[in-house]
Amino acid sequence: MSKKYLSLVAALGLVLGGITLARAMPKIAPLAQVGGAPTVVSYQGRVQVDGASFTGTGYFKFAVVNQAGNITYWSNDGTSSGGGEPTNAVPLPVNSGLFTVLLGDTSLTGMTQPLSAGVFSAPDRYLRVWFRAGGSGAFTRLTPDTRIAAVPYALQAQHTAPPGNVIVVARSNGDFTSIGAALDSITDASAANPYLIWIAPGWYNEAIALKAYVHLQGAGQGVTFIQAAPSFDGGRTLELASHTSVRDLSISNIGGVGTNYGIYGDGVTDVVVSSVYVEAAGNATSNIAICLRGEAKVMLENVTASAGKAGSANIGLRVVVSPEGGPEVTVHGGSFTGAGGTDAYGIEVFGGMGTFLGAADVRATGQGASNTNAGLKSDNYATVLLQGGFFLGSGGQDAYGIQNYNDAHMEAEGVTARGESATSRARAFYNHVAQAVLRGGSFTAQASSGAWHAAGIHNFGSNAILEAHDVTALAAGGTYNRGLFSELNSPTTRVYGGTFIGRGGEKAYGIEQGCSSGCETIIQGAFAVGENSILHDYGLYVNGGTVRADASRFKGGTAAVYESSGTLYLAVSQLNGGMGRLSGARTCFQVYDGNYNPYTCP
Repeated sequence: MSKKYLSLVAALGLVLGGITLARAMPKIAPLAQVGGAPTVVSYQGRVQVDGASFTGTGYFKFAVVNQAGNITYWSNDGTSSGGGEPTNAVPLPVNSGLFTVLLGDTSLTGMTQPLSAGVFSAPDRYLRVWFRAGGSGAFTRLTPDTRIAAVPYALQAQHTAPPGNVIVVARSNGDFTSIGAALDSITDASAANPYLIWIAPGWYNEAIALKAYVHLQGAGQGVTFIQAAPSFDGGRTLELASHTSVRDLSISNIGGVGTNYGIYGDGVTDVVVSSVYVEAAGNATSNIAICLRGEAKVMLENVTASAGKAGSANIGLRVVVSPEGGPEVTVHGGSFTGAGGTDAYGIEVFGGMGTFLGAADVRATGQGASNTNAGLKSDNYATVLLQGGFFLGSGGQDAYGIQNYNDAHMEAEGVTARGESATSRARAFYNHVAQAVLRGGSFTAQASSGAWHAAGIHNFGSNAILEAHDVTALAAGGTYNRGLFSELNSPTTRVYGGTFIGRGGEKAYGIEQGCSSGCETIIQGAFAVGENSILHDYGLYVNGGTVRADASRFKGGTAAVYESSGTLYLAVSQLNGGMGRLSGARTCFQVYDGNYNPYTCP
């Protein structure tokens, strides 16, 4: 194993007492190694004294501290405690303000302490620097302390790979200059003998196929870049393998043929992708930033995935079944975007039995496509569990915050979903012949002027089942605006608490049920409002099927409740705006008006 190095990328603009430590730039420098793992970090900066670049011997003291600055994890001589100033200084040559130091290099005067993995055992680490321009006098502490970037955390490779199994890829002074060559050199990776390939800052123009038990780590997003332009359909920049991890880098596919993938994994298991930026941005037919298929079992942590420029579909993350089975994918944080083309999805789950996506606090956006834009689409027996997060569909003919299709099952807690700027239909949550449970959260549909339809929540089709617990739903901007819309054949809708508002357009309904027969809506403890439309404002509109409403409030400028057909059971509820009827059957019990006076249903 040849020499190892790391680079600390710092962004500083520190001024105190006329001394300035200007922006430090990344610099690759060969460092010593102990047991195959790097133990020093290269740091470069610029010093100015009274506005002029300093030249001569500068005296520096260094400490790695916590964010509060009251705990010391390392200092150049080991004497710092509680974030205090070390005793001994490190003299360094400074030329036209520029200096370079190898933190942890014990061959330097005053640098008696090597760095170890334990120093970077958590992300809350900052570099504190003291400076003196001459051989005597007091030192000035430069403030603020500088947060240490992801690069030194590769020191912790010794915890995930045995000594001697860390390979460095760099343009110079590394073991290899290409990632592919480093992978080719590995022939004995196993569970008992894993490898880490650490990739120095820079651009690497190559496509990569990982090997099992080989982990990939860069120097940080926006620092280490891997890019490829495949000239064939189905090309991918990075193909995953089982028992691997990918961290701290950026991946790009700029190919222009067929379907392109930034990251692709088929049937891989025990995989983690963390703190990675992925894009598919070539002029291809379809671009998919991340595609996981088959019996893949993958975790994504704080990943940013973006797909755009393709003429057809652009998808940030696609989870798709194969004949071998369905994937199980877990997502924590991160952002997923599809933009442009005919159809754009932030996340698409196309499943079969066994396909699963669990996502917490993600942001998913589909935008700018001519036909359909959706933050999240789940289809064909897939199971999706959501906790928190923001889902946006923007533009095109149809815009969906979330789509749940064709016997898919979804449970969502505390999500925010928005469909906006559609020219035909805008829906924040669309449940199409599927099953969904919503607990809390906000669902807003804002259609473009002249659009036909906007629905905060839309439950559609035979055997569709929707439960909504304490949600807020708003629809506006369309010709027809419905906070909650249940329609066609025999959907079942259950509403427990929450607020539903239809606003503006020609007709505005807080809640509408529209079907010929067989559909049922149960409403308990909800508030539904229709307001500010040209023709009809109804809090509740019953147009077929059966509606049972208890302990609820309905408000409408035209009528709080209007029944044109079907059967309505209304109990212990407020009608602020009265009730209108065209036909159908109704039973009322203890109904009162907007002034809390008893109200007799017509």
